[in-house]
Amino acid sequence: MYKYSKPTKEQDIGFFLMSLFFVIVFWFVFSVLDTAHADTISDKEAVQCLLGEARGEGFNAMVAHAEAIRNRGHLKGVYGCKADFKKEMPYLTSKGIVKDAYRAWELSKTTNRVDGADHWGSLIVDKAWIKKMERSGYIRTATVNNTAFYKKP
Repeated sequence: MYKYSKPTKEQDIGFFLMSLFFVIVFWFVFSVLDTAHADTISDKEAVQCLLGEARGEGFNAMVAHAEAIRNRGHLKGVYGCKADFKKEMPYLTSKGIVKDAYRAWELSKTTNRVDGADHWGSLIVDKAWIKKMERSGYIRTATVNNTAFYKKP
């Protein structure tokens, strides 16, 4: 029959240090893997999404959306990325909107108009979504034209 013996002080310390080591390694690996990086978003992809999200709201709105995309670090869930501009491209190019979108993406590297927000919704179209975000505790950090920007608390 096995008889339980109390661990020695050295064994307790060893177990504690080994546990601490694994917690630190676990935390480090998952924090590195979970970190989203805006630098993985190409300029072309970002401009496509900015045109889809804010082409009718002016340059400041494009910068705000670009900041939020950078804060998000990925394009998953960005509805505007799916917009098809084949018919509109001559119009967009002649109006300089594409050029503005590139400028907004570049400028968003150094601005913080949306105070860390990584979610946004139209005050006109997304009323139910905005209510859901606010009930969930998301914080509205900015409103630019017809768009409300949010971040996690």
